[in-house]
Amino acid sequence: MDLPEGQFTSTIYTLIKQNQFHEAIPILDYQRQLYPESRAALSLLGYCCFQVQEYEWAADCYEVLTSICPEEDRYKLHFAQALYKCGDFEAAMDISMQIKETSLMIQTLKLQAAIKFESDELAEARALN
Repeated sequence: MDLPEGQFTSTIYTLIKQNQFHEAIPILDYQRQLYPESRAALSLLGYCCFQVQEYEWAADCYEVLTSICPEEDRYKLHFAQALYKCGDFEAAMDISMQIKETSLMIQTLKLQAAIKFESDELAEARALN
């Protein structure tokens, strides 16, 4: 998709706002190829991939984000959520245990409980809820 000069950001956000994730993904993937460490491209691509249930692709985006921005716990949470959706419960739990930001604790604990539940560790799941 050729975008007029200066319209990239507004086009991407309009597509996302309208839940047109499949249309946004190739544009964002192209930007990621041009700028492999672009936080904006990786974050938006990860979000869009997650929304269309492309969890492995989303996990790849968030893994790169956690490596270039290790202090950003929000990326760790999204990475762990994507890994959980991929069925990689052990890796999801390992990543979630690294999250320290207090504003993310409720989401993190819910994710950890879901991981424990899916791993048939029911007593541990109940303890986290």
